[in-house]
Amino acid sequence: MNTSNSRRAFLLAVTWVAAQATFVSQASADETAKLLEEIATARGGVRTMRASFEQVRRIGLLATDVTSRGKVTLVRPDRLRWELLPPDAMTYWVGPEGLSYASGSAQASADRETAGPMGRVLDDLLVFLGGDLGSLRARYELTAKRQGQELRIEARPRDEALRKIVQSFELVLASDRVTPVRVVVRETEKDFVRIRFSDVKHNVEVDAASMRPPSR
Repeated sequence: MNTSNSRRAFLLAVTWVAAQATFVSQASADETAKLLEEIATARGGVRTMRASFEQVRRIGLLATDVTSRGKVTLVRPDRLRWELLPPDAMTYWVGPEGLSYASGSAQASADRETAGPMGRVLDDLLVFLGGDLGSLRARYELTAKRQGQELRIEARPRDEALRKIVQSFELVLASDRVTPVRVVVRETEKDFVRIRFSDVKHNVEVDAASMRPPSR
């Protein structure tokens, strides 16, 4: 094969590879859009969610895991209560007015501007568990895939400030598209929080007062 033919063959091969990559990327985007729509439709029938969870925090520098247990309550569209049971004994609230936490006699609140990127992470956790996942697309690159009967959604921040706090979220949903199985929040390559849910109940009665921090 002469030089001209070799160059032509090379260019054809590069063009074919690029076309295949574009096709795969478009197919993945189409699948993600379809699955996000399925989730949105399923979540449309959910008012509240309550679950127990086990939270394992991996601290890479210390090569150790810290395990906590707790309860989460979600009231759509915009309230989340995240309660760590003793010995941690810490409760977080996310709501339209901002973010709050209480531990023993200590209590603090912050609006979204003051809370900064960490507050946005808690806001986003609420959306991942029960909100409109499509609303995150402006700030995250979203990918959704089927894994057997389950769905796996991965989100990677587009925002540089947010990437300094979290590298990615991973959410796995059960076949009903509304029941969370686990969430993984990866902070660095070695540091992450893995949360596994159990005893998940939907549309249960929730005490409205419990979804707001106690008055000082």
